Amino acid sequence: MSEHKPDVDLNPKHVAVTYVTLNGEKMHFVFPDIRALNGKRVNLMDYEYYKGPFLDSSYGSQVVRITCRGLEMVLNFKKFTITGNGE
Repeated sequence: MSEHKPDVDLNPKHVAVTYVTLNGEKMHFVFPDIRALNGKRVNLMDYEYYKGPFLDSSYGSQVVRITCRGLEMVLNFKKFTITGNGE
C-alpha cells in the first residue's frame, strides 16, 4: 500500500503533491496553478465539482444542489441564500 502514499514537497515557494491512485493514474499538483493527470495538464474548470445522484455543483459556481427523495435544497454561496422544497 506504500505505493499509494502521496509524495509531498512542502517548500513554501513550490508546494507539490504527487499521488498514484488505486487505478494507477498519476496525479500531480503544484499549488496554486498546475494540475496534471498522467502527465497531461488538466483544467479543473472543465469538470463538474460534484456530480452525483444527491449532490451537484459546477466548479467555481459557488452553488451546490442537494436532492433526496424528491426534496431539493440549493445552497448559493455567492448570494448567501438557501432555497428548496424541503425543510
